[in-house]
Order: sequence, then C-alpha cells, then structure tokens
Amino acid sequence: MLAQLLFLLTRKKRRTDVIQGRFSCPHCESEQPCTRFVQLGGNQHEGDFVVCATCGGRQRGEDYRYNAATGIFDPVLWDCPYCKALNPNNTYWCRSCHKSLV
Repeated sequence: MLAQLLFLLTRKKRRTDVIQGRFSCPHCESEQPCTRFVQLGGNQHEGDFVVCATCGGRQRGEDYRYNAATGIFDPVLWDCPYCKALNPNNTYWCRSCHKSLV
C-alpha cells in the first residue's frame, strides 16, 4: 500500500516558478507580463514554458531567452540560409523568402 502511494505521489506533475518578466505574446499581439515555469514530473525535468499573465497562453521556453538587463524574454531567432532574414525559432518557413529553414 505504501509503495502504491509513493508511486502516485512521484507521478504528479509540479510547476516551479523560475522567472517573471515581459514578452511579446503572439496571442495578445502585444508586450505582456509573463512567468517562466519549469515542468517537473516526479524527479525529472520535462521542459519549460512561458505563460502570459493576461491570456494564459503557453509558449515553449526554449523559444525565448531572458535578458536580465531589461527583464524581457527576447525570442530566439534563426538566420535564413538563403536571404539571411531573422525568423523566430518556432517557424519552419522563412517569413521573407518563404523557403524551408529545416
């Protein structure tokens, strides 16, 4: 019985508050306050995400880099190998020349 209880408790997912700041929310289409969380399941790291305080929309944490000087989560950008335009980390097609980034 005790082993079953411990198994259920370790499977519960927990959120740990890491950083609060601001980011450009794609749902609100403006700069909003946000919180970066780390998703933990048992004792394992399952990923991190940024949650908008206004709409509650979640974005992957690896798509944003925290700038401690400004308190803003800047998007991670890729260079297009064809036209050298900067594109967000979560897109697969260049927004400028429309060629594949992967």
